[in-house]
Amino acid sequence: MILQIKDIFQKHNPLKNISKTLKKEIMRFIISFFLAWFFTILLNDIPWVVSKIQSSGIDKLLRNILVSSTEKNLNLLGYETFSHGKYLKIINTSGVRFEYGCLGFRHLSLFVFFILFQFGRTYHKIWYIILGILLLIGFNIIRTTIICVGQFYNEQNTTLVHDIATPVLMYPLILFLWLFWISKYGKPKK
Repeated sequence: MILQIKDIFQKHNPLKNISKTLKKEIMRFIISFFLAWFFTILLNDIPWVVSKIQSSGIDKLLRNILVSSTEKNLNLLGYETFSHGKYLKIINTSGVRFEYGCLGFRHLSLFVFFILFQFGRTYHKIWYIILGILLLIGFNIIRTTIICVGQFYNEQNTTLVHDIATPVLMYPLILFLWLFWISKYGKPKK
């Protein structure tokens, strides 16, 4: 019985005709994804690690960038705004609060650690990670602008707009950046 199952699998194995290089790339993708996910959980969901990041001031720097850039976007769109620390609001709304989870650390760490564990030359990884971080921050600014505008027009749907804008903007960008890396720079050394 076991031999019959083994024979059936060998005859109909979908991976049989895939080259060893492609198998390695697929495995590297899977391993990179899970390692990136592990480090993302470590940096975003373990309170001791989060407190270390917060005490370093990195979150304050990123929060200031997000609040001031979102406020500038809203002003360019013609909205009168008020901001203070982690709070930003369009006048006549309750506003939004930029907490640690809103700053994009989860998206940034998922992107960075995936690229770090992929094939590729170190100097390409350095500039690509920097470019990817800037793109992700830019998309996060667009996301927070959309949330504030959505709140202005229908305050009851602020959570809904937040919950839709995040996966629609951030995760496709991360996937695109990963796939572009793999196709352009992530080849194993020969």
